[in-house]
Amino acid sequence: MRWVKDPSEVPNGRHVHPVWVYIRPARGGGFQYYGLVAADMIIDEEAGVGFKRLGDHVMRLEKCMKGAVDLSLLDERERQALARALATHPEVLANSPDEVKRALGLDGQGNG
Repeated sequence: MRWVKDPSEVPNGRHVHPVWVYIRPARGGGFQYYGLVAADMIIDEEAGVGFKRLGDHVMRLEKCMKGAVDLSLLDERERQALARALATHPEVLANSPDEVKRALGLDGQGNG
């Protein structure tokens, strides 16, 4: 992937939303999903070209590391896919703050 400095250099790109996920020890043992923050980039896989605002990605990573939960860039399909991926570790999801569960569309108990 060759990263370009202007989104206009990726005319056939699609927006993708990687999510920073911070996993840290939970009180009482185990681990928790502590921060979740989505970012944005434009990717043209066929051309091997992409665009991202590096400073924005760094800022979003920092927010995630401080425990922020911001999935506002994700549509419902993306949010559900993230919830399914994180639910592959149910014990981690169960230990996570309610804010994380709500952002994933789950109730406060970690159940959909």
